[in-house]
Amino acid sequence: MPTVSQSGRAVPCEGIDPRHRVPARGRTAMTRHISLRSELYRAARDLGDAQSAARGPGAYAKRVARRRVYRTTNHLTMSLLRSAGLQGSRRR
Repeated sequence: MPTVSQSGRAVPCEGIDPRHRVPARGRTAMTRHISLRSELYRAARDLGDAQSAARGPGAYAKRVARRRVYRTTNHLTMSLLRSAGLQGSRRR
C-alpha cells in the first residue's frame, strides 16, 4: 500500500500490490479497510495460481481461461437478474 512521506507526498513502497494506486500529486494516501475475508480469498487465489504454475504453463493457461469464463458468465447472470429486478443494486 502506498505510504506518505514527511512532506505529505505519496511514495510507493517496494512490493506493493499493483491493484493499489498511488494518489495524485498533492494528495495523501487514504488507507482502505480490507476485510479478513477478502485477504483470505486473495491468498487462496494466489496459492492456486502458484500451484497451477508449478504444474506448467498449460495448467496455468487453463486456470486463467477458466477464471475468465467464470467472471464473464457471472457478470452476465448478475446483469440479467438485475434487469429483471431480481437482484439488488451494487454495494458501494
